[in-house]
Order: sequence, then C-alpha cells, then structure tokens
Amino acid sequence: MKDKGLEVVGVTQLYGYYKNERPLAPDQEFARLASYIDEWDLTWPLVVGGPANFEAYGVGGIPQYVAIDREGRVRNITVGFSEELHTRFRAAVEKLLADRAARR
Repeated sequence: MKDKGLEVVGVTQLYGYYKNERPLAPDQEFARLASYIDEWDLTWPLVVGGPANFEAYGVGGIPQYVAIDREGRVRNITVGFSEELHTRFRAAVEKLLADRAARR
C-alpha cells in the first residue's frame, strides 16, 4: 500500500520493563526495543514519545492503530489485536487510499 501513499509510523513510550525484565533503565529498554524491531522485521520508523502523545490520541489500550488522512484528520481508531480487528483496520485504510485516488 506504500505505492498508494500509505505511510506508517509506530509510536511507543518507555515503560521501565520489557517482557519479564523489570525494572529496566531507559538505555536498557531502548536496546530491547531495537531487538523487538529486528525480531518483528519492522520496516517503518518507531518514535518513542511520552504520555502526552498517548493522551493526544486518546489511547485507551495497546496496541492502538490510528489512521490519519493527509489533512491530519483522524479517520479510524482500532484498539487491540485480533485477525478480525486487523482485517477491519486494513479495510478502513484501503478505503481511505481508494477515496484519495478517486479524488485525483
């Protein structure tokens, strides 16, 4: 979908732990985050923010996916993970991309 204009940015924050390792200093958590990126072969940028970022988008659970259009409007929010939620979010993103292409 990148060829249709989709951009993905991951946003997270430091929690002071990773999996069963507690407590973790920020530098240790950043190292675990780098391992996570490699393990899951993430190809998009990952931004580490703070609680204000989560508040700005009304994050109510993890993971939360937010589709934002080119004008900066939030068009879809999906919280949680399951195959069904993934399918619904993907359909919402594909619709946004199709709507954008139709307006050209």
